[in-house]
Amino acid sequence: LHVRSRRQRQMCIRDSPIADKLLVISVLLALASDHMLSYDFAFIPALAIVLREIFISGLRENIASYNFSINVSNLAKWKTTIQLVACGSFLVWRSEQFLYQIDVIAWISHILLWLAALITIITGLEYILKARSCFKEQNN
Repeated sequence: LHVRSRRQRQMCIRDSPIADKLLVISVLLALASDHMLSYDFAFIPALAIVLREIFISGLRENIASYNFSINVSNLAKWKTTIQLVACGSFLVWRSEQFLYQIDVIAWISHILLWLAALITIITGLEYILKARSCFKEQNN
């Protein structure tokens, strides 16, 4: 955050979107491997988030090879924020040292995860449509 605010050009600036994705994916996979994500309420949105992040990262890399770039939308920035807060709230909820597993945190965690999944799907579709237009421009 400090580097971003100063707009310094370092390696971490260019790789920070990938770092955000890796953080979200690794937390979700860790929660799933410890059976902390129930199948009914949390596994499905977590899977949607992981698959979208991997697919869109590959799509952005592919588009970059054609010297095109897709700007990050404000909704995508909110998506990342909500994903990180949802992951953090799951960790707090499942930790025995914080608030002793209060049910309110469980509901908040699940709502945030589903909201993040919904926004993830919307922004994923936006990226696909933008990529499609980039490829159409290249063919013309």
